[in-house]
Amino acid sequence: MRVAVLQSAIRADRDSQARSLAELRARAVAQGAEVLIAAPVGGESPLLDGIDLLGTVVVLEGDAAIDPVELAKARRERPAALVLMAGSESELQAEGVLELAIAASVSVASIVIVAEHGGGDIGAPGHGGSAIVVAGEVVAEAFGTEDLVLADVPVPAPPIDASAPDLEPPLILKQRLARHRGEKPETDYLADLS
Repeated sequence: MRVAVLQSAIRADRDSQARSLAELRARAVAQGAEVLIAAPVGGESPLLDGIDLLGTVVVLEGDAAIDPVELAKARRERPAALVLMAGSESELQAEGVLELAIAASVSVASIVIVAEHGGGDIGAPGHGGSAIVVAGEVVAEAFGTEDLVLADVPVPAPPIDASAPDLEPPLILKQRLARHRGEKPETDYLADLS
């Protein structure tokens, strides 16, 4: 099954954003994509065309995508695929989300799709990092602000490791969650990566 993640650059106005996504969508369809995914922009709904072709899918947006409690709930549902739309606020957070996706592809769902947009200001969503991960391996990832991520994924999805430990997000993502909740995370050192 061919999956496409549309990672567009965040545009100043809705019309240019819509045109950008339409162009990426047309390219994806021309390359045989059956499932099209794009993170929401500016209050819009996410694009999840054909997602049911993958089987049971859990979609987590914003802080829910990096919250260990929400990830544990998703694990109990035993989905075939997990879509993370965290809205990374920095390149470091985007790297942390990819690290989390790799771990989740072993313990939550063997297919994990990270959908993001690029071109955001520091502290605001939009720092890229879209990827498709299958059973612990990154099979496709975005490299630019405007990018189309395409990969063929197995359907039905391979089984996960039921004995894998619960997910623990990387420190940068724990710090983001704490900041958004008005808390301060405990660290073993003085540096604050948020």
